[in-house]
Amino acid sequence: MRAARLQSDKTVSELNKTVRKQTEGQSTTTSQEKGTSMFGKDVEKKANRGTVMCFLVAVYTVTSIVFLLQVNQYTQDIYDFPYLVSSQARIMKSRLYDFRSLTPVLFSSKDLNSAQLENALKTQESLQHQSIVIIEDRYRGKPEELQELKDALAEIGQKRRELVDRTRGEPTVENVITLYNQIVEPAFIHFDDILDRIATNADQRGSDIKEKSDRNIYGFVICTILMGILLLWFIYTGSRDLNRAYLKGLKPRVWQIPANKKLSTL
Repeated sequence: MRAARLQSDKTVSELNKTVRKQTEGQSTTTSQEKGTSMFGKDVEKKANRGTVMCFLVAVYTVTSIVFLLQVNQYTQDIYDFPYLVSSQARIMKSRLYDFRSLTPVLFSSKDLNSAQLENALKTQESLQHQSIVIIEDRYRGKPEELQELKDALAEIGQKRRELVDRTRGEPTVENVITLYNQIVEPAFIHFDDILDRIATNADQRGSDIKEKSDRNIYGFVICTILMGILLLWFIYTGSRDLNRAYLKGLKPRVWQIPANKKLSTL
């Protein structure tokens, strides 16, 4: 009886070992399959995150292109409008002062008759009209200011011709200067003030365009920094989680059967 009992215990022990090995194999396989399934889900999740990242990069690229085109347009606007208007107003101002400096010499010259002086006036006024055409095409201020500029040019031309008529009888430098201060100088001052106003308005518009462009540049720089940080965060977290999921999928999970648990015999 004792020998039979020992033989029975030995058989039960061997059977427990066999079942334990089979259970461990099944548990390992199940754990690996579960880990692989979890790894696949994590991969799919990271793939979705990658799609979002690609979308953000595409949006940033399009935004960058639009921004660069806009900055280029701002630069072109500064040249096409405020710069040209301001430069032409200053050119007209320079001509105005140059002709005033020459007036005593021209109008007191006995070698020039009224027709020759008229040609000199027309030449100077023709150059001024050419500048007004450019200003009129580019100026973005009030239309009344352009009309006032044209009227001032016509007024100073009329006053100069009046000066020619009144100085022909006594064409001396002193007489020309005296009559110039009485007849032409008020129109000169008025014309000069209008040119200053137009140049100042054009410069202010150029400053406004530059200020707007600077604000957009600062905003773009901030957006670039934020986008860079966001992309780095996506790349870092995605790589970290993907690596964790991969390692989790490779690590087996073994289930142990308690050593003191015996299979009951029938």
